[in-house]
Amino acid sequence: NTVTVSGKNSSDIWSSFRVAKRAKVNIISETKNKVIAQHNGYRDIGVIHQREWKFEEDRIHIIDSLNQIVYEGKAHMWFDSRLIPVKMKDKIIINDIELFFENANHIEIIKTKVPNGFNEYLKSYKIEVTFNHFLNTQIITKQNFK
Repeated sequence: NTVTVSGKNSSDIWSSFRVAKRAKVNIISETKNKVIAQHNGYRDIGVIHQREWKFEEDRIHIIDSLNQIVYEGKAHMWFDSRLIPVKMKDKIIINDIELFFENANHIEIIKTKVPNGFNEYLKSYKIEVTFNHFLNTQIITKQNFK
């Protein structure tokens, strides 16, 4: 559940347990209701990805920003196999949770599979949200998160 830039992952994944050019994460700020971090995984193309998490009583904001507007970002959100997301105009609904994507260029629900043991997979869904420079994902619930 992270962001890719121009179709690239932030680290080179060779296999299940082999990673090269690993992104280095730096915590910028951390308080009770907010965390800001960034990583250098796209240093070869001059892009820094920053993610901010803000926690409120009924919602979570996930704010992704790229320091270079010329590159396309794509946020990925994978879901448990028991959850079925439904797209309604500019939002996604999953049970009693709504997801809004401020500054999204395109929102897509994709059928996929998730691991469920050795050589065993379950049908599932993921959301891909394309954006430029900035994306504010809001996860809103009728129940309180706290």
